[in-house]
Amino acid sequence: MLVFVKNNKNSLMAVGLGILMGLLSSSYILLPSPFTYFFSGFFNTASVWILFTFWFGTRFKSKIKAFVLPVSSLVLSIVVYYLIYSSVGAAPLLGVNLATTVIGWGLISIILGGIGGLSGRMAEFAKKANLKVFAVIIPLIIVFTENIANLIQIIPYLSISYINLFPFFFSLALIVLALSTPFILFRKNKLSVYIVAISVVLAVIGVFVLNLMYSLI
Repeated sequence: MLVFVKNNKNSLMAVGLGILMGLLSSSYILLPSPFTYFFSGFFNTASVWILFTFWFGTRFKSKIKAFVLPVSSLVLSIVVYYLIYSSVGAAPLLGVNLATTVIGWGLISIILGGIGGLSGRMAEFAKKANLKVFAVIIPLIIVFTENIANLIQIIPYLSISYINLFPFFFSLALIVLALSTPFILFRKNKLSVYIVAISVVLAVIGVFVLNLMYSLI
């Protein structure tokens, strides 16, 4: 994908960030511990992927660059992860299973990377205020929905083991990052509060719907 982008600086940045994401997401494989287990999982969440590609996308006026470069970084991070996964013999997947797994994660990275990158571009460069608001709400809904659901599941188990504090604080950190996004981007408190309020309401509805669907399965 990177061959379509002429700006070497941006291409190198996409490669560097992709490698870094791959290393961080495979930290548990390299250094097994309760902390690195949750730390590596932190970088394998939809929330991190959407926030990362959103902010990366804010760099580009070009729709092609805003799509290609963030997606390329995510795809590369998956490649790095599975190279490390296979090199240390961590219950390696073989043949069809490996191909299916990589293709599945590749499709997810294209969808999330594309949404995040193009949303970031729109939030930064769209001329209409309503488009900017819409662009920021998209990643915020994803982050809030995923992490509110996580917190609901984690909180009852906090007193059982200190290990459960790791995912608890990781989810809180992602929520804080999402909350700060419109304030950093727009520097307009009223507009940012409006964006956050809409995102939280829609996310709560999303969590309710997901729990309802889960209960019916």
